[in-house]
Amino acid sequence: MVLAVVLMAGICMTPVPSEGLLVMYFKVFGVVYGGLYSWSGAMLGSVFTFMLARYFISPILRTRLPVDRFERIERWIAKRGAVGLLFVRLLPVPAFVQSL
Repeated sequence: MVLAVVLMAGICMTPVPSEGLLVMYFKVFGVVYGGLYSWSGAMLGSVFTFMLARYFISPILRTRLPVDRFERIERWIAKRGAVGLLFVRLLPVPAFVQSL
């Protein structure tokens, strides 16, 4: 069970689709527990991805990219709010890029 959650967290931190692993969890653990382990791993992976992007990758990118680019992105998100964030999350871009 712990290995299943950790494996799903690891897969969710990469741009690799996790649907295949989800189907395997359904077959091995059943729909309820497979869904619970999958969801737990996805949430854990999302938290780790956010922390990695926010505290390690973002400072590196801020020193290498122009300041106006980050300001433009932050203004775009502030202007569009939740709908803008939903749009960004639906783009085929890895989660760590969106978490910057």
